[in-house]
Amino acid sequence: MTTFFLRDADVYRSEYERLADALGVPRRGPASGEIEFLDEVTTPGRFPFGMMPRPDLLFAGGVASLLRPELTIEIGTASGFSAAVLAKVIALRWEETGGAPAGLLLHTIDNKAEDQREATRPIGYAIEIVTPELRERIGLHPLQDSTLARELVGSSALTLAFVDGNHQHPWPLHDVLQLQSLMPGGWLLLHDIDLPAIACGAYQPRFGATSVFHHWPAENIYSG
Repeated sequence: MTTFFLRDADVYRSEYERLADALGVPRRGPASGEIEFLDEVTTPGRFPFGMMPRPDLLFAGGVASLLRPELTIEIGTASGFSAAVLAKVIALRWEETGGAPAGLLLHTIDNKAEDQREATRPIGYAIEIVTPELRERIGLHPLQDSTLARELVGSSALTLAFVDGNHQHPWPLHDVLQLQSLMPGGWLLLHDIDLPAIACGAYQPRFGATSVFHHWPAENIYSG
């Protein structure tokens, strides 16, 4: 199993080609403005809401950049921070080609209508803060689950999906199987696979994502 720990922008830059090799895609450099954007949005305290840890977000951003998907689906919107970041990285990559696909770049699905982790706000509210210019290119789908993905994908080629919804078994497996059935190729990003190890007794850890990752029969890449 290939392992990465992208702790900052410098490591991101130096490990980018190795990540391309691990994903099985051609080597290329990051898109113009990509590293600067990721460095900015992963700065602790940059935004007034919870954020994914920097190594997690840099890894997800690198995968999105290298795959340059025409369409991405995320399960688990919450604030919308990760959806905004992934959409921005993908948009930067397509901008350099001059042939960006029409329509939405990313759909994000949540079974709730509100994010209650901090102040109660509608899911996806962070998109307007992080990447307001991409609001019309991100589809928000509250009160839905991953079974909606089939309807959203249609005839598009789904080569990247991000699962970060309910971590209690069997929901991560359910979400992964729903998406994998729509992907003739590509990669699934699965968040919080180390959640049981880092919960430290604060709450009952949920092992669903951990079990899916470690029992997955195909190739795995681990972001430490």
